[in-house]
Amino acid sequence: MSVRCGIGSASAHRNRKADPLTTQSYHRASHSVSLLHLHLVFVTKYRRRIFTRGMLTFCEHTLRMVCTGLDVELVEFNVEADHVHLLVAYPPTVAISTPVQRLKGRAA
Repeated sequence: MSVRCGIGSASAHRNRKADPLTTQSYHRASHSVSLLHLHLVFVTKYRRRIFTRGMLTFCEHTLRMVCTGLDVELVEFNVEADHVHLLVAYPPTVAISTPVQRLKGRAA
């Protein structure tokens, strides 16, 4: 299955990074197939630009450790000066609130 945006030229599509949602393999169990993702955005208070390179490296390492402990996968980690984007894949056996609570708690 291919997902394409109707805006832009064909060269823009070739230069774009592969979409993690379409290249990700499905989670397969004995009676179910799933592909569940969370997109979380953590924003600083008043959108202040406070993140440094060292802080972001530490933050990514910490969040990856939390994901490993929860049996979820941190698919993408993207950072701007005032906010952090996370794309997390999780199995259907994990409640959606659990990774959100743990990741938000550790990121604070």
